[in-house]
Amino acid sequence: MYIESMKNKLFLERSEELLKEFHLKKDDYKQCIF
Repeated sequence: MYIESMKNKLFLERSEELLKEFHLKKDDYKQCIF
């Protein structure tokens, strides 16, 4: 159970990072268009 929760924590942190990157790229994309 402990290991599972650790995996989940890492997964959540990773997905948050990906979301942040995605938002940053989206902003860059908008700047390129406008």
